[in-house]
Amino acid sequence: MEIKSIDHIGLIVQDIEKAVRFYTDVMGFALTGEITPWAGSAEECAAMQVPAGTEYRCAMVQAPGGISIQFMEFSAMQSNVPLNTRGAHYLTFMVDDIHGWVKKLEENGCTAMSQPLSYDEFGQTIQWCYITDPNGIIFELTSAVS
Repeated sequence: MEIKSIDHIGLIVQDIEKAVRFYTDVMGFALTGEITPWAGSAEECAAMQVPAGTEYRCAMVQAPGGISIQFMEFSAMQSNVPLNTRGAHYLTFMVDDIHGWVKKLEENGCTAMSQPLSYDEFGQTIQWCYITDPNGIIFELTSAVS
């Protein structure tokens, strides 16, 4: 018995159309699963530990390099989880030009939480910064400096 790979990453978003549009149009991901109709059986609600009667819909995109992200929007949303909360998670994207990406993302409704910072690791300088996307999802950009 073994784990073969990571299948996909799931992100809960407030506006699934906005998420799909941003990640395909701005980030260059491919849409691999159209937005589904609203659904939510009692059995599904219990399995996801959401209140009975909550409906959800999904869409799937694939990042350059092959990792898939499934977006889920629920009819009853809770507030965002702060990044320093146990169990919180974020995505990190390796990019070729971190300053160019920060500019492009800010022009498309994102907020940089800081300008890129850097650290040295194994003889290489890594630049990084956190970004909030138009749905309030936090992700990180990293770039290796030659």
